[in-house]
Amino acid sequence: MQSTHWGVLPISSGQPMEYERLFVDLGYKKQLHPRWLSQWNLTYNHATHNLNAPTSTVPTLQHLSEDNLLFEQTHFFNFFDNDLTFSLGGLVEWQTGKMTQQTLFDPVSPYSYLKSSVYGEMNYAILKNLKLSVGGQWNRFEGIGKNNGLTADKATTGQVGRLGLVYEINSNLGMKLLYNQAFRTPSALELNINVPAAIIGNANLQAERIETIDAQVFYHSHDYKISLTAFRSRQSNLVTRVLLPAPQTGATFVNGGSGIFQGLELETSAKLFDKLNWTGAYTFQTNRDGDGKNNLSLTPNHIAKMGLSYEVLPELQLSIFDTFFSHAKKYPAATQVNPAAGNYHYLTMNGNYRLDSLLGSHFAKHVTFSMYLDNVLNAQVYYPEFNRKKINTISTAAGRSLYGEIAIEF
Repeated sequence: MQSTHWGVLPISSGQPMEYERLFVDLGYKKQLHPRWLSQWNLTYNHATHNLNAPTSTVPTLQHLSEDNLLFEQTHFFNFFDNDLTFSLGGLVEWQTGKMTQQTLFDPVSPYSYLKSSVYGEMNYAILKNLKLSVGGQWNRFEGIGKNNGLTADKATTGQVGRLGLVYEINSNLGMKLLYNQAFRTPSALELNINVPAAIIGNANLQAERIETIDAQVFYHSHDYKISLTAFRSRQSNLVTRVLLPAPQTGATFVNGGSGIFQGLELETSAKLFDKLNWTGAYTFQTNRDGDGKNNLSLTPNHIAKMGLSYEVLPELQLSIFDTFFSHAKKYPAATQVNPAAGNYHYLTMNGNYRLDSLLGSHFAKHVTFSMYLDNVLNAQVYYPEFNRKKINTISTAAGRSLYGEIAIEF
């Protein structure tokens, strides 16, 4: 895959980027007992990324590669006519990679990490219409060999949990109350990158954590679905960039940021008429940092989604989907280089036509032709440059685009 990279300056013209991805998964599932199902997976991921990044205003070839090998096993158990179910599992992931720079130093030296975790979850029907869910996960992250100062005896561990209650008032109406914890381990670049006078990694970073409470009321019928969800999330130990102390120049990564996100989300779907379907959603969110300052995130406060799909003929379906974003917040210290981030509608259209009747009996399987029109209104989308915060916005969407595809089932 190829795309364009605009650089860190930004530079006057785009530079090509090339991506390569390889994914291989081997899985085996076995019913060991009427109440015991087991599954094993061995997964390999390979990725490379080549780009010309400006170094002293001169584009220089950079090559980033990463290989991940993951082994996971999960066991599922059920009792009392599925009123009690639980699962137990664990995984081990070996992650290696590096980043080289042609004719210059390597921004990221070869690294090797081992990630492992053990997890479990139980679901129990306390009453016929009341279900309890409890789960947890223990994880460990450690370096193998030397990774920018992180050695094999330098490891971080932690645990997260989840708790949920689902109450069905009747066959259509119900409520949910969920509590979840999650984490994000630092990336290899945050730990290892070393570009003097620009950005230095921090081998002692800890995992970010998030705690979320969701309360939902939902109604489902044959033709209509609607749900209203209130949410509150607290993020802690956030990885942020800070300037290095003088006389050093550049920045590094540290833990310490925190923030609270809260809001409401309304989701709907309906069969309006025969062959005409509707889907829509609206989300409002607000956020503040640990000191109570609003707009920790530059994310828009309002997002609305609405779409229609229509079956014109048994072999022809058309759909249209619009997403509205309110204006994103701005970073006050950024230089005003590009247009400000404003409200915009991002409209798409899609059509699928089965060619079976046209092709007759020449094909035993389905052949489908699809056309997709992206950014129908040719919206000019600018979003705050939140990474370095040196300029106000960057362009984040291509103009109006048309894509076609023919899919043949074998």
